[in-house]
Amino acid sequence: MRDETFGEKDELKENSSQRTHACNSSGTPINLEKELLNHSLIDSKDIKQCEISEGTYSAENNLKHNFNIYRNENLHVCEICGKTFIKDDELRLHLRSHTKKKTYVCEICSKTFSGKRNLQSHLLVHTEEKQHSCKICGKAFIERYKLKRHLLINTNEKPYACEICSSGFRQKTHLEYHLLIHTKEKPHACDVCGKVFSRRSNLMQHLRTHTNDKPYTCGICGTGFTRRDYLKSHLLVHTNEKPYTCEICNRGFTQRPHLKSHLLVHTKEKPHTCDVCGKTFADKSNFTRHLRIHAKDKPYTCEICGRAFVQIMLLRSKHL
Repeated sequence: MRDETFGEKDELKENSSQRTHACNSSGTPINLEKELLNHSLIDSKDIKQCEISEGTYSAENNLKHNFNIYRNENLHVCEICGKTFIKDDELRLHLRSHTKKKTYVCEICSKTFSGKRNLQSHLLVHTEEKQHSCKICGKAFIERYKLKRHLLINTNEKPYACEICSSGFRQKTHLEYHLLIHTKEKPHACDVCGKVFSRRSNLMQHLRTHTNDKPYTCGICGTGFTRRDYLKSHLLVHTNEKPYTCEICNRGFTQRPHLKSHLLVHTKEKPHTCDVCGKTFADKSNFTRHLRIHAKDKPYTCEICGRAFVQIMLLRSKHL
């Protein structure tokens, strides 16, 4: 068969000046020499032709592979660029080039990362391995950029200044957020309730109040949270870690706002004043609860008797 096939090829080359050729096996007229060669190979016993792509293959396995490529129901098409793939996992791998999907998940706090190295760096948060130390106060950090940010605290350096009120900030993003106070610009609006926000991140967090979506899940107890910082604070419950320490009395706190409120105990500062009765408060939450007295707002209702209360502590004490 091999000698016969090559003999046919040599004969066709000699008659290449002719425009029309006939197949030796089937007698089918072929206009072009190249097409005749392919057609002759198709008529050979060991040669197979794909009916869809019209390609010729010397083995049945190669033909089946080609058929799968051109068979529509077996193709996985990228909706972004139109590229096709035989296997679904090949398409999913390709989609990462468009979406930059984060595929590496922390098993402890469920935070996702686009690269394996980023995940490995993050895991140091849970292992408490801190490689970067401040030479001034000795405080250590997991990531270098956090050390650089901390150094600005020690030096009290605020390189980013507001041109309107001269307020200084350690980070450029903090200055950008601050400027929205002066412009009162709130470009991000909720499509559900119409509430507007100065930051897109705040809008995204707000939208979860409508959808009840809690994408941040604790890997230890399974509790869900609407915000990443809520999950981060919650994790301290399991580790019993209190990273925010009062420099005056060394009392530790799990959250920075709690430390900030505590510092008012030492300074005896009460920045929150009631416009109705003039009473002052150091803590904003206490001030908010006080305002409900004047507004007669009682958001905490007993499910048993229906009685409403200004404070949740009053509701709880009723059933002690």
